[in-house]
Amino acid sequence: MHIARMLTAATLVALPALSACQTTSHQPAGSQVSASEPRPPDAKAAILAVKNTFWNADEIISAAITPPRPGIGRWSVCVRIGSKFRFGDGLILQHHLIAIYDDGTPPAILSVNAKLQCGYPPYEPYPELEARYKPPSGAKGS
Repeated sequence: MHIARMLTAATLVALPALSACQTTSHQPAGSQVSASEPRPPDAKAAILAVKNTFWNADEIISAAITPPRPGIGRWSVCVRIGSKFRFGDGLILQHHLIAIYDDGTPPAILSVNAKLQCGYPPYEPYPELEARYKPPSGAKGS
């Protein structure tokens, strides 16, 4: 009986300590960035450098990009491209999963029909991919 009380007391003391470890050791991805983690690359600039090898910009009506997600030796982004139907009015949306490599290797398309792989992250407009894009008059390089 005495041993049972000691085990119960030890368990009551240990449980709060274990639960504290459990809640502090697991944090959602991206909730905190330590100083040792690498910074994401400029995915927009990397993709713009090779956009003509990926797409015909004349056909792109709208484009959007997700924030970079880290991987092993690379980052990945999803690019949503809206283009015209060949016949008639309408818009075709394609989701491309693109790798941006840490070593400076040019980006690569990992998947063309990547809607499921991309999921539903927040997309931000990416008009620079469109042929009709004109940089703002105050932008650098114009």
